[in-house]
Amino acid sequence: MLGKIGRDYVNQINDYIASNQIPTVKFAKGDVKEEIARKHFQTAEREGRYGVVMVGIAQGKTSAWRGWRDGGPDGHPHFVYRRQSIFPNNYYIYIRDPDWGPTFIKTIAYAPFPMWVYLSGK
Repeated sequence: MLGKIGRDYVNQINDYIASNQIPTVKFAKGDVKEEIARKHFQTAEREGRYGVVMVGIAQGKTSAWRGWRDGGPDGHPHFVYRRQSIFPNNYYIYIRDPDWGPTFIKTIAYAPFPMWVYLSGK
């Protein structure tokens, strides 16, 4: 169930990117995300554009609950749940806002889909 919700979540992000022709960057290990995003903010500023200027994607280590079957008959299976390290995609949605200036939202494409909002305040 959560796998389907996660795929739908990612598909909606990708549909938004495609329908709005937003530049997307896959961050590599060691990339300084702010330097890469700065170029997109500068382009948007030159063009007088506000809104999403770029989406960055990076894999990041996080701790999540994982479950798996651990015995029991098919009619009454037993499951075990533990926190484990996983490496889901992290989406960085960079936004140029007229009031807040350059800002971004970070979300992880894994349940419960946490989200952080970073505001710079001009």
